[in-house]
Amino acid sequence: MGFHLLGGEIGSEFIGAMIVSTLVIGLMFAVPMLDRSKDNLYYAENPTNHPIRLGAGVAFLTMMLVLSLAGYKPELISAGLLNANNANVILWLLTFLMPALAYFGTLSLVRGIRRLREADEHEQRVHAEGHVRPAYD
Repeated sequence: MGFHLLGGEIGSEFIGAMIVSTLVIGLMFAVPMLDRSKDNLYYAENPTNHPIRLGAGVAFLTMMLVLSLAGYKPELISAGLLNANNANVILWLLTFLMPALAYFGTLSLVRGIRRLREADEHEQRVHAEGHVRPAYD
């Protein structure tokens, strides 16, 4: 599947490697320009304060890694790691499942970090107020 344009062949490899990647990276660069919030953003802030943004970034990087891995499809088939019959299905599933798992995994990690941070703040308030719980043996 492919066609010739300006002396070059435009095939599935070109579309997957150049067109899709350019569109995804272009969308990532367009996000700050599409932001309509009135708040000023400080880009060195704690990323756990914004879990959705952090999860989206981790999911994007995961998708780029999976797409890079998919570029090695012939080598993966020749090494016996993938079967020629199901390689496309497996790589497409990984392209969508791995970023989703990375996104929700990041959100759950941030939730756990937030709980630990809140527990530490609560403990500091208790000690600052002088209410120390008795130790049980």
